[in-house]
Amino acid sequence: MPSDTPPTPAKRPKLAIAAAIVAFLITIGSILSAFQYPLSLALAVVSGIAGISILRRRVWGAYGFALFSLAQLATAPVLLSDTSAVPHVQVIALLIVNLAFAVLFFFAGRSLAAAGAQRGSAFPWIVLACLFTVPLFFFRAFVIDRKSVV
Repeated sequence: MPSDTPPTPAKRPKLAIAAAIVAFLITIGSILSAFQYPLSLALAVVSGIAGISILRRRVWGAYGFALFSLAQLATAPVLLSDTSAVPHVQVIALLIVNLAFAVLFFFAGRSLAAAGAQRGSAFPWIVLACLFTVPLFFFRAFVIDRKSVV
């Protein structure tokens, strides 16, 4: 006997909900840090897109942010070789955090896929990962002492 009530959509996996919350917390933190570091707005946009994609049940929303985080790990040799830019302790802490994000979002993507969520597209995430990673291999920040400019 047919029912008049529409079918309920499958529940989101708890891990996917946790990943979306983490993505939005990263977004908020990046927006707040944009007052001091304007480039962090780019991270706010990427993590916000990931959070929205996960809530819209797109598998590549989670996989994409995992890919983005892993791509940032590829810059470790460059960051660790530059002794003047950032202390090694901060670089290592950043690498550990990015690795944790990659693991969290990878498993959130797997849980979404197992729940039957839409796959989405990998191409935009690959482009974003390249756009934010490749320039770091070619450009470096330099500090110029004001006394030497005069």
